[in-house]
Amino acid sequence: MAADMVMGIDLGTSNSAVSLWIEGRAVLVPNKQGDVLTPSVVALDDDDQILVGKFARERLQSHPHLTQASFKRFMGTDATLSLGSLTFRAEELSALLLRQLKEDVEAWLGYPVKDAVITVPAYFNDVQRRAVKTAGQLAGLNVLRLLNEPTAASLAFGLLENKEHKYLTFDLGGGTFDVSIIDMFEGVIEVCASSGDVRLGGDDFSEAIYLWMLKQHPELKEAQADIRAELLKQAETLKIALGQSNEATASLRWNDQDWHWTMTDQELASCCQSLLARLQQPILQALHDSRFTLNDLDDILLVGGATRMPLIRQTVARLFGRFPRHDLNPDEAVALGAGVQAGMVMADTALDDVILTDVMPFSLGIETSKRNGTHYDSGYFLPLIERNTFLPVSKMQTVSTIEDNQKMILLKIYQGGSASRPR
Repeated sequence: MAADMVMGIDLGTSNSAVSLWIEGRAVLVPNKQGDVLTPSVVALDDDDQILVGKFARERLQSHPHLTQASFKRFMGTDATLSLGSLTFRAEELSALLLRQLKEDVEAWLGYPVKDAVITVPAYFNDVQRRAVKTAGQLAGLNVLRLLNEPTAASLAFGLLENKEHKYLTFDLGGGTFDVSIIDMFEGVIEVCASSGDVRLGGDDFSEAIYLWMLKQHPELKEAQADIRAELLKQAETLKIALGQSNEATASLRWNDQDWHWTMTDQELASCCQSLLARLQQPILQALHDSRFTLNDLDDILLVGGATRMPLIRQTVARLFGRFPRHDLNPDEAVALGAGVQAGMVMADTALDDVILTDVMPFSLGIETSKRNGTHYDSGYFLPLIERNTFLPVSKMQTVSTIEDNQKMILLKIYQGGSASRPR
């Protein structure tokens, strides 16, 4: 078993988790503190030693210049993030987090494990996915497979439900938003369509509350660089408290003065209105691509920590005209599904009858040129594999050179959705 064990890792924006397929079920692995969720935070301590997880998160307010969180949003970009005088890419910070998860698993099992399945947002492009694989490799992992997060949640839900079912997975995490439409029948879990927004998550709702707090006390705007971390903590406190009551309060002691805020759920809805509106387009696109209607869906499945907000659940209920389901812990569903996928990779006999299919999140194609009078304009996208095509897939299409006897072709491959020439 030791040589065959595969980890299922949910590399989240706010929290990460890891599960293993043991004795016919996915089991969440606790970290050193006994928690199954590890905050996705990296920090330096006073001796310039790396801290990961809970102890790093505790330094977000006290030592913001030595702490980084939500770095998953920068995966696949050239952005550099600083811990004091040190600079890191998002892949390197993610690698530190993944290495900690790997060590927690090995401490729990009592033997080394290298193979892993890692989840990614369904709407991550190829550059971002390769960045996740790079992070895994830097952490000493052998990344066998990348699994879309809503697909992972659907695996966990599918085994729980075990019946013919059509449902939409609404996955709103700390930093990303994914929508997948799933058709489950005769042991087949078929992803019919995926859409999403990689710049929309729970962090954005906290940021909206933070801006509202500054608006209530404009005199704090000049000092926001110094108090941003503490204000964001108070914004998070308001967001969580409004999940329990219709009104919440927050306070800040700064510059020998006390600052207070009282926020109602109506004010929360107002300051987050633009974010709530952004939830609709991915849903409509996924429904359109899958050729499903709202009446075709048996259930709406909530996944991701941000779906704990009553505001989100109310919005989803209004959008779909029914109450969503949250049978599984929204913070743990993706990790549990990753554990199921790990079991499938291990070819566990308990999963012999489970078949998972997925789709292309983006169209894949090449750059072409078009004749414009006597010359050719380049920069046109020719989709070869359309988004939401079932995987695996292969396709052939013939294109011609611009000139006779042409001896060289520069082939540029793109992901995207627009066939028109970029401006």
